[in-house]
Amino acid sequence: MTNKSYQKLVHDLFVWLLKNDQVDNDLTTSSLFSKNKIVNSQIITRQNITAAGLEEIDYLVKTFTKLKIKHEIQDGDNIKKGGVLVEIKGEVKEILSYERVIINVLQRLSGIATQTKNLVKQINSDKPSVAATRKTQWGLLDKKAVAMGGGLTHRLSLSDGILVKDNHLMFLSAKETLIHLLKTVKQTLIEIEVEDEKSLKQLVQLFEETKTDNALGILLDNFTPEQAKKILSKMNQHPNIVFEASGGITKENISAWARTGVDIISSGALTHSSKAADLSLEIKA
Repeated sequence: MTNKSYQKLVHDLFVWLLKNDQVDNDLTTSSLFSKNKIVNSQIITRQNITAAGLEEIDYLVKTFTKLKIKHEIQDGDNIKKGGVLVEIKGEVKEILSYERVIINVLQRLSGIATQTKNLVKQINSDKPSVAATRKTQWGLLDKKAVAMGGGLTHRLSLSDGILVKDNHLMFLSAKETLIHLLKTVKQTLIEIEVEDEKSLKQLVQLFEETKTDNALGILLDNFTPEQAKKILSKMNQHPNIVFEASGGITKENISAWARTGVDIISSGALTHSSKAADLSLEIKA
């Protein structure tokens, strides 16, 4: 992890996780093992997955423990059921004390990467792209897991571009908002949520008539695929305008969304509802 701000985020998260689990006060291992023993262990997947979190687990083990860790696979690799993600060697008490935190990280991030990969494969197309939203529990870690699954991270934080949603539009119309922003920002993606065809057409027309070095994003919130396809079929392509679908995106309807003409399909479910990967740690005597 060469990015220092990301490393700090990961470090702080691990400090919290380890403190929360009280790994230094493991009553079970301290009661059972008076003499420590060096053992080998493996983390096995019980399902087909896309791996994520390996780089973070390397950091955890090397920074907080005396354990030795190695793995042949890398983040983003596809691992079949029964495959080994990592091998960990060291004192049995330490392995067992850190087991849950290590698996929690790997199963969450691999679960996100796996669900993302499945959705990307389902639409089977270079366009549109599948993207996450900011609805995450672990922030940039979740976003990185999406990238490992072949998805887009979208905005990483509030500072990454302008996204005007319904609550912002309580004070100005979509058109008034775009007029204001085109005067005040430069070389920025300005994305605005729309809920009907009239607002969409107004924004596109205004943007096309304005001399600007900005880009425009149109967020189709809670449209049906049929509605979106009908509207977008009437629109001319513009190199600096992108259309994004959001709200109610599921594995059941994502294929229909892929045929509408949108450029991006975003889903909060990638990070807030992905099922954890089924992993287990096995001690080798």
